[in-house]
Amino acid sequence: MSYGTMLTVPYSQGEKRGGQLFFGQVPESRLVIRSGSYVSAGFHVIYHTGNTTRAADGTLKAI
Repeated sequence: MSYGTMLTVPYSQGEKRGGQLFFGQVPESRLVIRSGSYVSAGFHVIYHTGNTTRAADGTLKAI
């Protein structure tokens, strides 16, 4: 993702740690979150009705 908005809630400024929520817009609408070091913590995708579909058995399937 190259464009969007990020919400940052710092835990410790000196250690560069906190929680981040990124609302991506380009090239796709995606919501990701991470917690920990801003340098090394990976982002995790939040699945929602805009990026999943329900199978006939009721399970969620990522698009």
